[in-house]
Amino acid sequence: MQRLVIAATTLLALVGALVVVAYLLIFGAATDRASAMAPARSLAYASVYLTPSTGQQMRLADLLSKLPGFSDRTALGDKIDELAQRFLGDAGLDYRADVKPWIGDEVALAVVAEGTGAGATNGTLVIAAVRDEAGARAAIGRIVAKAKGTTTSQDYNGVAVTAARGSAGEAGSFAILQGMLLAASDDATLHAAIDAAQGRATSLAGSDAFRHATQALPTDRLALAYLDISGVASLGGQAALASGYHGAALALVARSDGLVVTGRAPFDATAADASARANFALGSEPAGLPDFMPASTHAEVVFFGARQTFDAVVARLGSVPGGDQAEQTLTQLRALAALGLGIDLDRDLLPLFDREAAAAIQEFGGSVVRGQVLVRPSSSAAGVEALVRITEALKGRGSEVSETQVAGSTVTTIGVPQVGRVAWASLDGVIVLGLSADRGGNEIYLDWAGVLPWLEGMIQLPSDARDILTHVGAAAVAIATHENEIQIHATVTVH
Repeated sequence: MQRLVIAATTLLALVGALVVVAYLLIFGAATDRASAMAPARSLAYASVYLTPSTGQQMRLADLLSKLPGFSDRTALGDKIDELAQRFLGDAGLDYRADVKPWIGDEVALAVVAEGTGAGATNGTLVIAAVRDEAGARAAIGRIVAKAKGTTTSQDYNGVAVTAARGSAGEAGSFAILQGMLLAASDDATLHAAIDAAQGRATSLAGSDAFRHATQALPTDRLALAYLDISGVASLGGQAALASGYHGAALALVARSDGLVVTGRAPFDATAADASARANFALGSEPAGLPDFMPASTHAEVVFFGARQTFDAVVARLGSVPGGDQAEQTLTQLRALAALGLGIDLDRDLLPLFDREAAAAIQEFGGSVVRGQVLVRPSSSAAGVEALVRITEALKGRGSEVSETQVAGSTVTTIGVPQVGRVAWASLDGVIVLGLSADRGGNEIYLDWAGVLPWLEGMIQLPSDARDILTHVGAAAVAIATHENEIQIHATVTVH
């Protein structure tokens, strides 16, 4: 049977392939009409504007023109059509005949919660702007016919609903309302969307969590994504993990030299437990460890409160599926560290990560990675004492230990059998651990020119993918807390 049997499945494939490049088809201003039709109980939502502002379109055109095959601006539309035709053709869909003639200015995808508790299910909803209703209905009819499916018609509160069923029993339904196509994985999800669109139920756009998460994001954007943090955590039986948080949102914006992601996750301190408030406070500290990283660093990540996060996750393992097995694995690791290395993980290792921690990588060579782990614990003296205990324990089990002076700091080098040589030093409240004696809010940085050769050594990249990736300059993500919200900023540069 063909892979696509109903209209909803077809549009899901469309979202996955077309949304990134379809912006160049038309000029216009981005408006998020789809969020007014997605039910308020949507756990996740993503919307892409096929007609962004003229400024966004021009900057995206500048960006794409730097990539192989997109240098001729006059042929961009044809190139986009070619890519969309190729991708959707692999899924059994003719893009030029079945999608392009009727698709409008916005495509969105929502995952909608159906019920609560252990028996809860999630429905999938695709919302797409329609500029030719008759063409859309005809195209969906052809898609269903190609999949050897059948359709039936029904009415829901004055809206014509078409239910589709594939020969293997797959089902879905769709309706066109207010110039928007609603395609759902089941009738209940579609009915919830119709209720939201007609004002009988609260829409996602009308929910407080969605408004608070999106209201300060750039309105001149290419795409928007939203996650109901508390809803997802509650559905998984881990509501405590979302303490103080309700929703988080991201906006994608084009620049001539790259793409920028800006995000917000409002934090309600009055509704949060003490642990969540403490972790939020840690995120407001500026990242200081990058100052200790060598200039040759190709990739780095900084994280605050790793020990607290670990403790919170471990405390809840017993209430999640597979948690018992994870607890057993942790118990075995603790025992192996104690018996084999003489190290107490909870006393000696984890306290090093109770404040700021980072990893910096300078060299990728096949399966060998050279770099450092840097930590700035709440008590530097206690951290040094812990490392001294670890060093003595390893020395007592046959490891070779030596000390040298580098730039006024004592560097302790440990030769660990079957692991290699590890060095550590303390400087200005920061402890540096690495495979060499080099001195080396939450953030991640990648210098793609340094990472790409390592990636090619690990996996086989298609030639066209490699050509595009060679034009990526750097990628960075910074996550910090500020004024009762988590702020997210990400950038990818293209040259």
